[in-house]
Amino acid sequence: MLHYYRTNPEMRIEVRVFVLMLLVACVFAGVAVYQSDVVRQDVVVYEAVCREMSANTTTGRQALISSVWWAPLPFLLRWPFAVLGGVAGSPLASYLISALFGSGSLLLVERVLRRVRLGWWRFVVLAGLCVHPAFLSACMDGSNLTTALFFSLLSAAAMAEWIATRQLRYLVRFAYASALLCGISVEMTVWLLVPLGALCLDLLLRSRETRQREATLIVGLLPLLYGVGLWILLNWLIMGDGLFFVRSLVSAYSLRHAAAQGGAEVSVSDLALVGVALLVAVVCALRRCRAGAYLGVFAAAPLAVAYLLRAGGLLWSREPVLFALFPLVCLSAAYAGARAGGFVGKWRGLLAVLPLAGGLWFWVQAGGAIGTETSGTAVVSEQLEDVPARIARHVMSKSRHPKVFVCGYEGFVLMRGYPDSGLFVHALDFDFDRVEDTYRRQQLFILVHRPVGRGAMESVHWKYDEMFHLGDRSALVDRDWGDWRLFELIQAPRG
Repeated sequence: MLHYYRTNPEMRIEVRVFVLMLLVACVFAGVAVYQSDVVRQDVVVYEAVCREMSANTTTGRQALISSVWWAPLPFLLRWPFAVLGGVAGSPLASYLISALFGSGSLLLVERVLRRVRLGWWRFVVLAGLCVHPAFLSACMDGSNLTTALFFSLLSAAAMAEWIATRQLRYLVRFAYASALLCGISVEMTVWLLVPLGALCLDLLLRSRETRQREATLIVGLLPLLYGVGLWILLNWLIMGDGLFFVRSLVSAYSLRHAAAQGGAEVSVSDLALVGVALLVAVVCALRRCRAGAYLGVFAAAPLAVAYLLRAGGLLWSREPVLFALFPLVCLSAAYAGARAGGFVGKWRGLLAVLPLAGGLWFWVQAGGAIGTETSGTAVVSEQLEDVPARIARHVMSKSRHPKVFVCGYEGFVLMRGYPDSGLFVHALDFDFDRVEDTYRRQQLFILVHRPVGRGAMESVHWKYDEMFHLGDRSALVDRDWGDWRLFELIQAPRG
């Protein structure tokens, strides 16, 4: 092995770049731990569910697979590092994952551009990504953005290389990347329809044999279909309903209240980036570079997905769809400069400098600040810290043996830092009949978050319409605690 390393210059480059990216990931994680004064809500949920899974609880198993808005793969990626939770008072597992996939995205772009022989200009493209404030923030905030970005870049690059070379390894890479992306983000799954459409279109235009089309579709779609089938099977085994995780998508009540929260705005910068991507696609099409043309379309697709989600009232943040726009455009522009040839190839340096200029422009617009993509509602509010204790005192004053069911994933955010006393129970699939039979002779309370944005997609809202506003059955409104409403369950006395 050592002899092969010494005699193979390509492998030496691979090892050096890999080590460099590991060092970059360590730097990202170190900076994240050092300045971990602000924690995102989704990070709190990921860490809490990993602890529940390590404790082998029913809540952990349900949280893993019960909602399409909380896909299972981010939990599974953090689970091996869950033992590190709480080190230095910060969610270290989430910081490691975001840092590793952030540096992995840089490594992926470098490998793609090195394969198409862009030369040292590829490092200019990487510099453009590194100075982008949103990308830097995603690498250090413990979120799921860099994970979704990595598999989005891998899917786009693999599909472009498959169209250009028809080598089986690129089709296999696309198949597994698309399957994993489906298990990471439902928003990016909508974007995934564009590369899948490109695969079908390319087969119709170029394949001459029917068997070749069938074989390609089997290889390209089998991992994705297997992943979706496994998700359905786990919902059937754990939740008792194979389609439980997508019920919120067909609930008129959930969709109506989810749209009540204002959607993210599409900026002029997004339109400019899409213009560059479409220009790259047109130029590559004129130069008969199919791979570059398709890659330009892939880079422009996030804006169309954003408008589609916004029309449905499901675009609550720029993340992760519009976050992936800049890296995809950078990759497409640099790829076009290396592949297209002719007069485009002569301007490859300019196409490589465009990402750096764009990254610097975004940095100046942000005033040199990091974290401009994170909205104020996405971080944990300090006002929630004393709410569980106040609720505990309130219910204990009304009953000697109360039990409070905290509904939804946002309950993990509310209960952050509160000791497990047995008073509060996480309920991701609340059912009146089941809790009445299980907790007899106890005073029961239900804590429900206001149905707005992603919170409207919780199962308690699509199972019991108007639960938050009108109550349900014997659940009577007790009082409000900010955006949380406490209901008291009135039960008939038992003999």
